[in-house]
Amino acid sequence: MDPLIAQVETWFWEDPEFSASFEKWADDHCGEIDNDSEECKLVYTSLHKEFSSLYEHKLTEYLEESCSSSVQEFYEKLQRAPRDGKEGQFVEMMLMMVDFDAFMAMMRDAKSRSPRPSP
Repeated sequence: MDPLIAQVETWFWEDPEFSASFEKWADDHCGEIDNDSEECKLVYTSLHKEFSSLYEHKLTEYLEESCSSSVQEFYEKLQRAPRDGKEGQFVEMMLMMVDFDAFMAMMRDAKSRSPRPSP
C-alpha cells in the first residue's frame, strides 16, 4: 500500500475524534431524513454538501499538518491504488466518503437509531 494511504488509514481508524465528529454530525442532522419516503428531497443535497465539506476540511487539515501532502495528491494515489483485498476495502471506503448514495445510507441508518420522528 502507498505510504500516504497507509498513514491516512491509520489515522482514520485510530483517531477517535475523527469518527466521533462524523457520528455526531449525522446524529445532529438525521432529523431531516424521512425514512418513510424514498423521495430524494432537496435538503438532502444541502446536507450532503455540508457533510462533504466537513470531511474534506478534516482530511485536508490532517494531510497538510501531518503528512505534508494535499487532498489532490491523496485522491490521485487512491485512484491508482489496487481495489482488491483488505487494502482495497479502505481505498473503496475513502472514495465513497463523499458519494451521495453512501451518504444517504449513513444518514438513513442514523435516522433509524434516532428517537426523532420523520419530518
